[in-house]
Amino acid sequence: MTSLQRWLQRAVPATPQERAAAFWSFAYFFALLAGYYVLRPLRDQMGIAGGTRGLPWLFTATFVSLIVMQPLYGWLVAKLPRTKFIPVVYHFFVANLLLFWLLLTFGVAEVIVARVFFVWVSVFNLFAVAVFWSFMADLFTAEQGKRLFGFIGAGGTAGALLGPVITIALAQPLGAINLLIVAAVFLEIAVFCVFRLERASREQRSLDQTIDGASTQPALDTRRIGGGAFAAMITGPWVVGQLDTAAGKAGWTASHVATAPLPAGPSGNVSFSAGGTWGVLANSGNSDAAWKLVRYVSKPSTQVAQYKAYSSLPAVVSAWDDSAIAGQPLLDAFLSQLKNTRAFPQVASWQQVGTRLGQEMEAVAKGKESAATAAANVQAYAKSLGTGAA
Repeated sequence: MTSLQRWLQRAVPATPQERAAAFWSFAYFFALLAGYYVLRPLRDQMGIAGGTRGLPWLFTATFVSLIVMQPLYGWLVAKLPRTKFIPVVYHFFVANLLLFWLLLTFGVAEVIVARVFFVWVSVFNLFAVAVFWSFMADLFTAEQGKRLFGFIGAGGTAGALLGPVITIALAQPLGAINLLIVAAVFLEIAVFCVFRLERASREQRSLDQTIDGASTQPALDTRRIGGGAFAAMITGPWVVGQLDTAAGKAGWTASHVATAPLPAGPSGNVSFSAGGTWGVLANSGNSDAAWKLVRYVSKPSTQVAQYKAYSSLPAVVSAWDDSAIAGQPLLDAFLSQLKNTRAFPQVASWQQVGTRLGQEMEAVAKGKESAATAAANVQAYAKSLGTGAA
């Protein structure tokens, strides 16, 4: 890992897959607030055009405009998909800026236009920022938001700092009215960022669908391997019965499928133990009955009955000696694998990490990314979550 990559991991709490979306979101908010803060000094200047006694009426007009515009905003959100709604809103604001520029350049009703512009900028600020954060809420999950929204918000802060600097630097050489064009350019940059974010979102959804396709549809996987579409699959002993059902013939799996331990790499072929854990809460009001249930399900005979019912391998070692399990070639590989089985990490965030691990493995299996990329994604994701300890 290069020093630049290490710095990026510290500066941007995102996985490699999230990083592009995080940077485009940063740029989006940067351009949006830079454009607004170019306009803000102009708004204040135009607000006092014709005298300061009209300011209270301008604030009242702003309030009324917001009330009137809110239902229209809600109607647009309901009618248009996100991919159309956001560009439409920002292009509408850009068209407004160009209209203001034309009217002010040619001196058409300057005082009235200036006062309308004051109200317009206030409405623009509310709706443009609301659209941005609504988009972010749609784009990222709550967990991603906790990690990424601070970085994305920093983009807005940077834009808010740059906007007034641009106004000061360009007001003299360009003229104050021409700064409206500068603000319009920033809004178009924001629209470009929206398109890039939508593209990144589609690519991520495509990957997620690829990842989720098999892991959420085990029956579909067994039908595919039974029909010859899959050469192999990593799974557990329960799939034996599923494959027989998919083939529509008892004993089909034993005559067509073989099992083997996981291939060994430099560090061996370690696997995780799966299943459930039984326990009793310390403050349970029925602890005696609960412990009786735990002891019952832990009996070898019960474990064997569970295996017969739904092919769940016993957690009690002595149950493996039962004739229903012992001497079955399809189970020998699972017995061998148990010698290199480890328990899941005892951290609160493991469920999230384990889910991401399965997703990345599926992406590698389907050729969507390399093993090195998958390992880096999982490692970065685990680091971003931490152990989940209080």
